[in-house]
Amino acid sequence: LPIRLGLCGDFNGIPTYNEFIVNGALLTPAQFGNLHKLNGPLEECVDETSVSMDNCTDVERKCEAKLTDPDFFSCNTLVDPTPYIKACIQDLCLCKDPTSCMCDTMDEYSRQCAHASGQPPNWRTSDFCAKQCPLNMQYVQCGSR
Repeated sequence: LPIRLGLCGDFNGIPTYNEFIVNGALLTPAQFGNLHKLNGPLEECVDETSVSMDNCTDVERKCEAKLTDPDFFSCNTLVDPTPYIKACIQDLCLCKDPTSCMCDTMDEYSRQCAHASGQPPNWRTSDFCAKQCPLNMQYVQCGSR
């Protein structure tokens, strides 16, 4: 069998032996990236710093409320919303346009629900994550015509 190497690990069956753990400590994405940067002949890379999410307040409730809304019940039974809630929290805390990023997370969760044979609700409204369509057209994420 061929050996596979890469960012997802080396599939050696030892879960703690991977590129994201150094000296027993789990690296943050910024630390991992800093370890792999290379300076160019005319430029020097600057270390990225980790951004604290400690100053984010009330976003967990907002994300959880959206992704576990009763309208998403059929989706929640098919696709675990937990990783999407975590992504939503990170988006609301760190994204330059939090609403847009939250919409992307909601859109992906809805799409995964549909792929799992679920019936995602029409969660977009004119006030939340609206899609603009050309004249005489209507946006429908999941459907057949």
